Amino acid sequence: MNCAVSGPGDPGWDPNDPTQMVYIQIRPHVADGWATYASNQTNVSAYEYGVGNESATGTTPFATAFDILVQVGISYNDGYNQTTSVWDMNYSWVTLTCADLTIGADTNMTGLAVANDGITHQWRHYWLNNSGSGYTIVLGESFNITSIKYWVRRPT
Repeated sequence: MNCAVSGPGDPGWDPNDPTQMVYIQIRPHVADGWATYASNQTNVSAYEYGVGNESATGTTPFATAFDILVQVGISYNDGYNQTTSVWDMNYSWVTLTCADLTIGADTNMTGLAVANDGITHQWRHYWLNNSGSGYTIVLGESFNITSIKYWVRRPT
């Protein structure tokens, strides 16, 4: 898998600027992303993973369903609604493009909050699972994620 990251923030994790993409993982398909991806996911069980815009590590098996998972961080200033006193998922979203898997340009990913430190930042997971079926590749096939965009609309 190859991927190109675009959007605000620098790839990787910088505690001084937590509004950024942290990692991407190609994971074994799960039927219920809402339950599974509500907690932090380690690289150990991922088929492939990459931090920021580094090359991915690992191999996605053929004829085996998989999901695409992106973790992002968002700062208090970018994701916390001070009027309602809640971390607001409406302030950020992630889009992904991968023609090889028939994922159209800038397809919105499903997202949920994973954890926050209570004050300065929150981690969020965004995933695609092919409408619940997972994605698959055949023997000898590869895929190229050509764009991941992390969008942030700062609270007013």
